[in-house]
Amino acid sequence: MGIYLRSATTGDCTLVASHANDTTLFAATNTVYTKTLTSTFYKVEGLEYFVGMIVVSGAAMPTFAAPASGWPAGYLASTGSLVRPATLAKQAAQADLPATVINANVAAAAYTFHAYLLT
Repeated sequence: MGIYLRSATTGDCTLVASHANDTTLFAATNTVYTKTLTSTFYKVEGLEYFVGMIVVSGAAMPTFAAPASGWPAGYLASTGSLVRPATLAKQAAQADLPATVINANVAAAAYTFHAYLLT
């Protein structure tokens, strides 16, 4: 998982912090997981952050309990880019967290998950 800072001008997101690869994460059902970041990160009031998650597995993929959000009309611009404020999006064909997520390359996602940045 990683934390991304979203550009107010382009909508692109830059990876600012992440936690180390963990092949045991999400292995057990009905389990709360907490992770420590690999570098220091400070949230700044007024900036927009996103949490990115990637699961790459040769074994069974985890199942997340999450409500179907649908994707209400108006979330995608005519270009296909996300319109602010986006709450969930996906970028396919990744093997690791990308350093930058280009707004135009993300697509709507059907389900939500929740992550909290605690101080």
